[in-house]
Amino acid sequence: MNNKKDILKSIIAGDALGSVFHGLSEGHIRANFTADEIYPDTIKALKKNESLWRKPALYTSVSQLSVIAAVLSSSRRISSDSFFQSLRSSQVSSMLPWGCFRHPDRVFQIYIESQSAKLPLPEFQSLTVPIIAFAGAYYYPGKISFDDVIEFAVSFTKDVPTVCSALILSDIAGKDCGSAVKALAESSDFLLGCKDLYPRFFSAGINPDKAENSLSLFSEIFSNVIGNDYQTAEKYLSEKISKITSQNITRATVENVYSSIAIAAVIADSNDSFAANTAAHKGGFSTQIASLCGLFSALRGFPADDEYFDKLINKKRMVEILSQLDSGKIKNAFQFIEEFLSDEYPLTIKENEEFQRKTKNKETSKASDCKKRQTEEERLSRHVVESWTKLDRAKYKKEKKRNSDYDDYS
Repeated sequence: MNNKKDILKSIIAGDALGSVFHGLSEGHIRANFTADEIYPDTIKALKKNESLWRKPALYTSVSQLSVIAAVLSSSRRISSDSFFQSLRSSQVSSMLPWGCFRHPDRVFQIYIESQSAKLPLPEFQSLTVPIIAFAGAYYYPGKISFDDVIEFAVSFTKDVPTVCSALILSDIAGKDCGSAVKALAESSDFLLGCKDLYPRFFSAGINPDKAENSLSLFSEIFSNVIGNDYQTAEKYLSEKISKITSQNITRATVENVYSSIAIAAVIADSNDSFAANTAAHKGGFSTQIASLCGLFSALRGFPADDEYFDKLINKKRMVEILSQLDSGKIKNAFQFIEEFLSDEYPLTIKENEEFQRKTKNKETSKASDCKKRQTEEERLSRHVVESWTKLDRAKYKKEKKRNSDYDDYS
């Protein structure tokens, strides 16, 4: 059985590894970084996409929300109400619209904003929801009920595949497995056969037929990628997701729960080591995919190595939190979370300030380059004008002399 803190530690390390490459293509990453680079600063490689920059070695909202879910779950307080209540100290402001939470996905942006305004639930897919559902289920003292997981997932989004993926990941929580893909396939098959789940879906506002179709699709996808290498799995997943979405999908690392969970598990199965760095270098939706890969690697018995966690920003505090979670000595979950979020706020401000400095420096550099180009263009233009002027003057003299000679003989 895995040490509990190794699981959350691996999610956090995977999150930080993937965050720096989030939104970049695999080809662009390969052209600018080596496979063994850990937490590189990507600003020089972003060119006109500086908005994609994220502070190296700093985990995001995926880890922050997973810690909250684990803390609430360890004290049997995991529920949609308790989770919402725990975000009170996130300090949402105009400067930081999502408070201390760094780079939340679309679902959690709306969820955090809804603290101050009643907003309708979105129907967007979310890869963060199944990750935090896993964290909640993993730290729950005893088997968490499927009713609780469905209620929890539906409090974030009405998207059926996201709710089903949360069920699947919560079911494999705590299971050691030789193959992550096989464990996912077995779980989706098991849930597909649980007919008593269907009235629970209905009570939560989820169409049971759509849930059954989603679980069936997860089962089909996981079964088809068992034992595949990355290239084979990506080809299959790209074609499959293209059919599902009616879009031309060419890579498996898109923001899609079917594809991303499967490819993260394939990468984890293909490496007898902590594979989140490999997942991070695949680009795309790499924050969540590398987090998932870290999770699956840990379930297989290959948690995050010290080399990844030791370089993490705020490592000391995170180690302390993991130790307290592992020991079960957290007495007041809400107070603990409030202190945790208060500690996170300055980190988010610092990342924001560093982003402003880096982009300002880059804009200054661009302006300087532009000025140099303009100066060079002006010099070349002047040279061209002067050259033509000399040619014209010579031509004029020649014509004048010829005309003068003609006049002499007339």
